Amino acid sequence: MAIYGEDYTLIDAYTELSKAFASQHGFSESQFRQFAQALFDNYLHTFAEQHPDAPQPGAAWFKPVSELFRGVDCANPVQDFSGQLILCSADTAATLKIPQAQRVTVRGASCITLPADGKPAIAEIVRYGHLHSAFQQACQQAGIDFREAFVHSNAILDVYTCFPVVPMAFLLTTGFVSSPDALPHFLAEYPVTISGGMNLAKGPWNNPALSSLIDSYRAITEGRTQIAGVHGNGGLGYKQGFTILTHADYPA
Repeated sequence: MAIYGEDYTLIDAYTELSKAFASQHGFSESQFRQFAQALFDNYLHTFAEQHPDAPQPGAAWFKPVSELFRGVDCANPVQDFSGQLILCSADTAATLKIPQAQRVTVRGASCITLPADGKPAIAEIVRYGHLHSAFQQACQQAGIDFREAFVHSNAILDVYTCFPVVPMAFLLTTGFVSSPDALPHFLAEYPVTISGGMNLAKGPWNNPALSSLIDSYRAITEGRTQIAGVHGNGGLGYKQGFTILTHADYPA
């Protein structure tokens, strides 16, 4: 976990980023912890619906591991998962004789990388302008107002959930909520993960976005939705991406 050196842990880095984010948006550390709880409750509701017999995290996971985070606020990456996706043109899919019902279209995808990551880049990362741009570019490519589709229950969303500041930044920066105070109400109504997030459903190191894309593919081909959005976060947030998938038959 010494990504940024032995003396600056990943939790140290995300704590500093989170404090800067809270300061930028005018809310307190106490409110940050309140919003983190609302996020966890959101993940838990989704996870419990899908896995009603699964045990909840033990009491130790709810203890602080930093000034702002508990164990349940950080990803639990111990997961094996299986799945495969073939990324190809429609002509190739036809050549491979992939049934139309099993085809999903990548309607929009954008990934933006800042020049630097880690402590020196916090002031730039925390503005999350690159996240806003990645989301907008994906929506423009897709010709879909994803936010509008989502709030009207016509799309599903999988936000990157390791450390609460990331989903908070996604929801605020992209306009899903208009202010930090609106976060708890929004999270009480709309599931922001497909499976319960990396905190409960877990997510493999370096592959959470791939795992989410596979879950989204399954949701679309099983008829649970026609539109899915997957958010990806790299490092301390210097890399931000968003992808919109639809069923192959979804109108252009």
